[in-house]
Amino acid sequence: MNKGRKNNLLTALFKGYLLQCGICSGIIVVIFGLLGIVLQQVLSRYIPQYYLVYRSLYLGIAGVIVWAVCITVLTWQLLKKVVAYVDELQEAAGKLFDEKVDYIELSPELGEIAVKINRLKQEAENNARLAKENEQCKNDLILYLAHDLKTPLSSVTG
Repeated sequence: MNKGRKNNLLTALFKGYLLQCGICSGIIVVIFGLLGIVLQQVLSRYIPQYYLVYRSLYLGIAGVIVWAVCITVLTWQLLKKVVAYVDELQEAAGKLFDEKVDYIELSPELGEIAVKINRLKQEAENNARLAKENEQCKNDLILYLAHDLKTPLSSVTG
């Protein structure tokens, strides 16, 4: 691939990941912010002397834990998707020299790579066919040369 050209697949995956992380973080901040406000109202109404700072701190710790779990799940999903693409490419590479497979199909995200792999497969098959034809021509040439050498020798010895 060209160095000046961006990898569209990786860029799209990473942008989607960042968007999901941002949405998840925003939802968690809003939910725990509203929960903090509700708890403050409820606790100040029914419990006259409570430690608001400590309660907010506990709620913040719970929010950070939920956020960390969400980011971990999103990261796991991203890595699983990337590994699936690598597995798909590995399987396609295994089919590259398989004569039973005419065309290698990959997921739509890997379409550009599929075209290049199929072009490489076709070129390898053409090269193998040309090598076989050249081998046959060489064998025919050796056969004709042997015959041409044998005929004068047999007439000299005969």
